[in-house]
Amino acid sequence: MADCVIAMKSHTTAEKARRLASSEKIHAEIVSIDPSLTKNGCSMGLRLDCEDARHLTELLDRRNIAHGDMIGRGTR
Repeated sequence: MADCVIAMKSHTTAEKARRLASSEKIHAEIVSIDPSLTKNGCSMGLRLDCEDARHLTELLDRRNIAHGDMIGRGTR
């Protein structure tokens, strides 16, 4: 299992995404990331298994929860 990180602008947004992941039985944890690693300077992220990351980004889009780049294997 490879880890991916979905970048988020704020801790609040990351927490909303983490709760959504939890409701879908996806294990995810909030992590700090180096803003220079993302196009939009995001400083928070949600670390989860890459196999779950694509599904979660689709859910985030449907719920209008803003997210940035995906870091790690399996990037979009």
